[in-house]
Amino acid sequence: MKIYLDYVFIINFLFDFILLLGIAIVLKRNTSNLKLFLGSTIGGLSGFIILLNITSILFFILKLFLGLLIVVVAFSYKNIKYTMNNFIYLIILSILMGGTLYLFNIEVSKTVLGKSITNNKLYIILLLITGFITIIIYSKHILKAKKITNSKYKTTLFINNKAMNLIGYLDTGNNLMYKNRPVLILNKDIKIDTNNKKTFYIPFSTLNSKGLMKCMKLNRIKVEKETFKNVYLALSSDKFQLKDADIILNINIWEGKNEKNNSKTNRKNKTA
Repeated sequence: MKIYLDYVFIINFLFDFILLLGIAIVLKRNTSNLKLFLGSTIGGLSGFIILLNITSILFFILKLFLGLLIVVVAFSYKNIKYTMNNFIYLIILSILMGGTLYLFNIEVSKTVLGKSITNNKLYIILLLITGFITIIIYSKHILKAKKITNSKYKTTLFINNKAMNLIGYLDTGNNLMYKNRPVLILNKDIKIDTNNKKTFYIPFSTLNSKGLMKCMKLNRIKVEKETFKNVYLALSSDKFQLKDADIILNINIWEGKNEKNNSKTNRKNKTA
């Protein structure tokens, strides 16, 4: 039987890219297109293990290892829990996509508009489109279900001309303000470059403790697709107990932006 290695690579590459894209959407992972491309490339190359003369058990173990490698490359390694969540969703989406493609394979006729599609490019394209649509629909369904309770936001921190992709957690209990500007709180585990940044200490209080936190002013920070300017960042001296949270957001950044937008609108109306 002939095996076309270029087809094996391309199909596995595209399948894994769709899966990684689904993980990024569902779990709101901050990652780059380059990392998704590299992870998908490893997935494409992993298809060649079918050429190895190994037992089924060893084949299964190798596939699991490669799956872990793919998610680490695509989404980086933060901790075991973070990586295992990515890996579990890779398996779930793989099963979902694989089941859909299998159903498509047995239900769809071998001819479409009178043309044979078995084992040719048209057939592969239809499978890929079906898989892509499945992942997108599933991802949107999960996001819709989580929308009310979801408090995670893709957050990009800009410090000393460097961008850091973080997971922001919206805590309605964080109303900390400094000079009438909202204060965001960074997890102790996140290391940042504070060179050339003026730092100072601000007081804070919670139900269980109070004290001082090291703080600095940020020129800008991006939360999802919105950019906020002139906010303050406090450096926590303790690790967060919140799942996957890198930075605690402040609800006042949205309120401040709305007030600013309303002021601009009022000024325009007065001018008119």
